[in-house]
Amino acid sequence: MVKAENKNIKIVTLKNKILGAALVEYALLIALIAVVAIVALTKLGTQVSDKFNAVGNEIQAAGATPTP
Repeated sequence: MVKAENKNIKIVTLKNKILGAALVEYALLIALIAVVAIVALTKLGTQVSDKFNAVGNEIQAAGATPTP
């Protein structure tokens, strides 16, 4: 009986270690995805802002000159 209980405890312990490792891997993947998303949004945000400023400046310049 004692050997069977020890085997069950070892199986449960191994199962918990595997689940814990999987959770750590998922956490690392989520962290990596978050970092990539932040970097991409920061980079694209600057480019989009620059484009809007350029378009706004052109519209403003076009509006300042009279048309016939």
